[in-house]
Amino acid sequence: MPFWLFTTFACLYLLTSGGHFYASDDVQKYLALDAWWRTGRVFFPEGWTEGVGGQRCAWFPLGASVFMLPGYLVGHAVGSVLPWLKVDYVARFCIALQNAVVSGALVALVAVFARRLGYEAKSVLFAAAALGLGTMVWPYAKTAWSEPAATCALFAACYLLYRASEERLARPGLLLGAGACLAAAVSIRLVLAVVAPGALAWLVYRHRGEPARLGKALGLVALPLAGAVAAALWYNLARYGHVTSLENYRLVQGAVVLPPGGRPAWTLSNLWHYSFNPADGLFWFAPATLLGLVGARRFAQAHPALAGMLACALGPLLGFYVGAWGLSDWAWGQRYAYVFQPFLLLPAATLWQQRPTRQALWLGIGGLGLLVQLVAVPQNFNYLYERNRAAHPNQSIQQLMADPDHGPLVLAAEALPATLAGAVRALATPRPNGPLPVEQYRERAQSVPDMWPWLQLLTPLPRAAIALVVTLLLALLAFSLDRLAAACRRDAPAAPAP
Repeated sequence: MPFWLFTTFACLYLLTSGGHFYASDDVQKYLALDAWWRTGRVFFPEGWTEGVGGQRCAWFPLGASVFMLPGYLVGHAVGSVLPWLKVDYVARFCIALQNAVVSGALVALVAVFARRLGYEAKSVLFAAAALGLGTMVWPYAKTAWSEPAATCALFAACYLLYRASEERLARPGLLLGAGACLAAAVSIRLVLAVVAPGALAWLVYRHRGEPARLGKALGLVALPLAGAVAAALWYNLARYGHVTSLENYRLVQGAVVLPPGGRPAWTLSNLWHYSFNPADGLFWFAPATLLGLVGARRFAQAHPALAGMLACALGPLLGFYVGAWGLSDWAWGQRYAYVFQPFLLLPAATLWQQRPTRQALWLGIGGLGLLVQLVAVPQNFNYLYERNRAAHPNQSIQQLMADPDHGPLVLAAEALPATLAGAVRALATPRPNGPLPVEQYRERAQSVPDMWPWLQLLTPLPRAAIALVVTLLLALLAFSLDRLAAACRRDAPAAPAP
């Protein structure tokens, strides 16, 4: 089942991917990778921060750029075979598709974990589908943000660490894999290092009576993590001439204005924004995560050790985000809340199996989440924010997004009818004979769904080629759904004898 879940959601996400960058952050990471690959140096003229000798560089961690390497290499390989294509454009397109594959893998990993915990196929499918269709995972699969890859790596690390603990630390491969996945997560987003102390403290407490095995286990987990830390320190040294720089935190926090109540009031306000605030709260933009909250008590009763590990690992991370980091902007809901979604959805597997009389309610909550994501996926939020900001020039984007009347959910719902109408017009409009000027392309792109099949209708690319790729993805999607259904039928409990 996990393999077919992966292919199903990867195909869905590839079909609805934007195929372009959405933020200047993505461009910075890309330019840092391009400079390193071409010149072996970490500096480039467009860098946001000043490094050694006044040279410019990106403030993002090394892993955030290295993660883009597969798409970068594929794009350049295609460009070398088809020289009439702009290599930089193709590379960005391929990089933008990476998160569709990673997000499909995240959905499959939740299924693997739930299956490992003993849940039947239909319960596993329900939890995985709720995550993949009813949360922010789908809209973010369109983007080149670092959250999907970092979250996938972190979730895999927790899964492997829990498995290793359940098997009494007897399998070094699981421990080393957990450390490698944790190292990958930290390399992409340094903030996720906050998870490591709590997770390792849980491991120490649980196996405190096995000191010999515990020492070896900690060493296996720490080895790749130490490598990631060493790489981060080297990257800082190469950029800034010293190893302790945290520019992406220091410079951002320098712009934070605390309210009259000081940091405690700021923290409480952030917690409200991360959770239930209609303008950006997780439970508005990913309603299916409510299923995990409903199932949390039963889940904790059935798996107390796992519940303890997740509390030790994720509790400090939540505290850091709301108490020391703050809010995200220019995104679908709170972008930093993304990392908690797969962990919140894991307990949803308990609902379908243990409370079958309420399945209609669970489907209703999941369906609400799906409806919210269907509103989001066709939109490019940069365009929505820019138009909203132009209509209210006296307010910042942060002020507008904090107001539910101007939040992304409202903006997306208001724009949806025009976007769907634009999709029909785009199909009926002949393709241009040559590339459109940037401003003309940008204007026309605002009137069609923000998905690469529609956006490519605005380019000279032959429509037969677009139709072929879409048809192949749809065929694989249909085949994967059929295999999923077959897996659920095979796993169904036998009917009672008459």
